[in-house]
Amino acid sequence: MNKKIVMLSLKSFLLGLLGVVVTALFLYFVTLDLRWMVLLLTGYYFGLGYFIFSKSEKPMVAICAGVISPMLFLYLLLGELPDLYFLIPLVVMVNFLGYWVNANGTSKLKQLAVYFLVVALAVGSFKIIPTLVQNQLVKVIDQPAPDFQFTDLGGHVITKEQLQGQVVVLDFFGTWCKPCIKELKELEPIREKYSEVKFYVVSTAQGGDTIEKVRAFSEKRGRGFTFGFDEGGTMHQSFKFTGVPALVIIDKKGNMRMKHEGFNPSEDIASAITSLLDELLEE
Repeated sequence: MNKKIVMLSLKSFLLGLLGVVVTALFLYFVTLDLRWMVLLLTGYYFGLGYFIFSKSEKPMVAICAGVISPMLFLYLLLGELPDLYFLIPLVVMVNFLGYWVNANGTSKLKQLAVYFLVVALAVGSFKIIPTLVQNQLVKVIDQPAPDFQFTDLGGHVITKEQLQGQVVVLDFFGTWCKPCIKELKELEPIREKYSEVKFYVVSTAQGGDTIEKVRAFSEKRGRGFTFGFDEGGTMHQSFKFTGVPALVIIDKKGNMRMKHEGFNPSEDIASAITSLLDELLEE
């Protein structure tokens, strides 16, 4: 293989990888909101095509090598949100459009059309993502809850039978889990509004949590919630959850009415929960 092509492919791959690293750091340190991630990816890979790949001797080679990293990144990141896989071809498309709009011979009218198209794609994705995320994470059901029990921080065992006749919100979380802590913040005003609803924040042993760590977290950042500990994670598993945060709402008859696993700031989880609680309290 031609040495120049190999070097071009490597350079393009590294530039594509840089976009992934920047995006990952943005999600970790700034916000987990997928809407802003889309705007960042769209801008970066359009710019990469416009400023770098359009000046390459082999632009198609550069584009193909440059989009490998974001394609893999999005595929892994969105594993539990398959409705958002459209973002993969979106990144490839804007990267190509960035190259094409700056290529020799492209008329001003065509350039304006491309700019409009890219902005429309980014804004359209920004608008539709909250609905897609919520549809993926929220499951409205009506099934008997499994038998369960957990221990509160006072050492009292709380069982399903004891909660019969009450509307209950169980939120599985981890003291180490950043999305869990953000979800607690979303739940706080709901707990304050619905004093007749039982809210329990239950930690599992995932991530090395212990009841002592949960107690320390509760004292410093508990937001007034009642905390509990699921020794061995058996309760968490009985609801068929695999990770945290994970939330389930149980009606007065002991039936699960909503399950929600995962958390993203782009969704409006508060409206989904409050509308269901209003309905359950009237039953």
